[in-house]
Amino acid sequence: MKQIYFFILTLLIVCLGGCKKSSTPPSGLSFSLLVNSGAGSGNYKAGDTVYAFSNPPSSTQVFDKWTGDISALANPNEWRTTLKMPASNVSITATYKPVANITFTNVIINGSQVYYYIPATYRGIVMPFHGTGGSASNWATDRAENVNFCRYAAANGYAVVITESTDRVNKIWSLSASGNVDIANINIILQSLQTSDVIAAGKPIYGLGMSDGSAFYSLITYLSVSICKE
Repeated sequence: MKQIYFFILTLLIVCLGGCKKSSTPPSGLSFSLLVNSGAGSGNYKAGDTVYAFSNPPSSTQVFDKWTGDISALANPNEWRTTLKMPASNVSITATYKPVANITFTNVIINGSQVYYYIPATYRGIVMPFHGTGGSASNWATDRAENVNFCRYAAANGYAVVITESTDRVNKIWSLSASGNVDIANINIILQSLQTSDVIAAGKPIYGLGMSDGSAFYSLITYLSVSICKE
């Protein structure tokens, strides 16, 4: 009799264990990622890190944001982002917003190439700085991603002023902590644009850079230099 009870108890334990739902998906099970107006669609396993890219905007648009199942996205406001694939299908859509097809004005100031776009009304001035071996045209005309950034800045109410390092042989920015020729040159350029009523005095100025340009603008911040002093 005891053997029968033991057999029944063992059978119940086996049945209960077999009926328990797993909290994780079966190994090898994949889920669908659908990227509308972009790239990255496919089937992926839960936990995979996947890149999603929006399609390039038209000349009258800039990328706005991703919509849909955006909870898995690292940043739904960036045109190129990543997501950690959940244990479910995901559908996201790249959306765009209209912007004027900006045209940069190109002039020479103090021997340097300068490109600028100044909206009728603007909240501040963005100055992008090229990397080693670069030039002002990298941000104004040559590189699609950089140009789209400038268009995006303009669409959000910023003027854009682009110039280049004074060293046109090595094409690098000066990182000297004293008597910096590039900082002095930028001041001359901005003061010239003010004098010509292209830009207004007192507007906040924001900088960003690629590679060597990033180091240069970090130096300006480190030295607490106020460019274009009034």
